[in-house]
Amino acid sequence: MKIMKNFIRLLSLVICAVTFFSLTACIGPGVTDYSEVIFGNYTFRETSAAAHKIEGDEGTVMQGVIYKYTYDTDEKYLVAHLLTMADNYGSKDALYKRLYNGSIYNVLDDNMVVYNTVDKTRAEFEKYDDFLGYCRENNIKLNNWYYPSGGLSINAQPNEITGGYTLSNLPYDYKLISLDDKELIRGYISDLEVRSHQIKFRLRQTDYHYDAEYPDTVNLGLSELSDKPVGKYKKGFLDYADIYYDKIVTINLETGKISEE
Repeated sequence: MKIMKNFIRLLSLVICAVTFFSLTACIGPGVTDYSEVIFGNYTFRETSAAAHKIEGDEGTVMQGVIYKYTYDTDEKYLVAHLLTMADNYGSKDALYKRLYNGSIYNVLDDNMVVYNTVDKTRAEFEKYDDFLGYCRENNIKLNNWYYPSGGLSINAQPNEITGGYTLSNLPYDYKLISLDDKELIRGYISDLEVRSHQIKFRLRQTDYHYDAEYPDTVNLGLSELSDKPVGKYKKGFLDYADIYYDKIVTINLETGKISEE
C-alpha cells in the first residue's frame, strides 16, 4: 500500500512538471507588454510577438519588428536592426519573406537604424557593411546586442574565440559565430575547440523558429537540411528539437574557408 501511495505521489509530481513546462512553452511566445530600460529614459517595449518599439521622452523613436538592438558605450546612440513586416501583403510588395516566431511574414523594409539621442536624428542603412562603416567613422562603440524573444531580451554575451571570431547567444538556445560582427555560422553549436590554424565544432540545425538575421550570408558552403529529422537536440527538461543537420564543421583561420565532415 505504501509503495502504491509513493508511486501515485511520484506520478502526480511528473504530471505537474509536464503541465508546467507545457504551459510555459505556450505562454512564452504570446507574452505582451514586456519592457526593459535601455539607458536613461529610453525603453524597449514588446507589445506582441511581432510588434516592438523604442520610446523616449520625445515619444516613439523606432517601431516595427526589432530583430536586435543595443546602444553605444557613451549612451548617445540607440541602434537596432528594424524590420517592417506584414502577413497580408502580396509578394510584389515585399523585399523577401521571413520566418519569425513560427510564422511567415512579408518583409517590406529592412534597415539598420542609428538614432542620435542628442540631436534627435537618425541614419538608416540597407547594407550591414555600410552600417559598420558608419560606426567606425563616427567612433561609435557598441555594447552587446540584445535579441527580443517571447517576453524577454537575450544578451548576446559574445565570447572571443580567436582572431576576431566570437561566439554569441541567440534566442531558442541557438548560437552564432561571427567575424568582426558579421555572422557566419548559426545553429546549435557545441564541442568547440581551436586547433592549429582552425576552429572546429559540432553544428546541429533545426528547421528553425525564426530565420537568421541575414539568411543569404549565414552557413554558406554547408549542406542543405535533410528532408527528415536525423536526430534530436535536448534543450531542457522534456524539451527536444528535431535536428535536420548534424555535422562537424571547420573554419580555416588562414583562408576563412568553411568545410564540413
